[in-house]
Amino acid sequence: MQWIRKSIPNSSCVYSAFTREHLYMVTSIADFTSRITKGNRIKHWKILKVPVSEVVCGGNDPAVGLEPCYAEKIQILKELGIWKEIALEVMPQESRLVDEANLYHMWEFQSPTQFFIRLEPILTPPQCFDRQYEGIFYKEVIQNSVMYVYFHSNKELLWREKQKLKNHIAGREGTAVEIITERMQNRGYGVMIILPYPLDFGLG
Repeated sequence: MQWIRKSIPNSSCVYSAFTREHLYMVTSIADFTSRITKGNRIKHWKILKVPVSEVVCGGNDPAVGLEPCYAEKIQILKELGIWKEIALEVMPQESRLVDEANLYHMWEFQSPTQFFIRLEPILTPPQCFDRQYEGIFYKEVIQNSVMYVYFHSNKELLWREKQKLKNHIAGREGTAVEIITERMQNRGYGVMIILPYPLDFGLG
């Protein structure tokens, strides 16, 4: 895709691109340090994907939003030249949830070690998924005091479906993250890490 960059004074940077089917808008929300990433810089992006047929002329917001698929999330950041190695998909506390149905949030940074994460457990799925919730098969595994939730479905799960799974396992005020990395593409399962604390960076 061919991206157009627009800087907004005293605000964020917006990238936009069209395909024959969709409009994509990627907004840089923040670039900051966080204790959960050992003080390393982390970037917060909002990604908007809408069918071209839903784009309303005259500056109004599109009415319908679609969540980018797993591969699109990585491809978009790669095409913008801002992809590093790892991104996070956050399933926050319900009390901190921002109701923006047509926006998708990602946080990206350089290395899993910045997030106190080891990739080996994520890349090693269990032999079976022994539990089920609303059509999602999953298994909880605790390694080194960290709870990993391995899950799979017959379709790619949307963020809101994973948020519901997190609520089922950790409660509405629990917090979880999914690691987005190229090594997890086409593996047929995902991994959610249940955090013992809320994240200390915002959603908007």
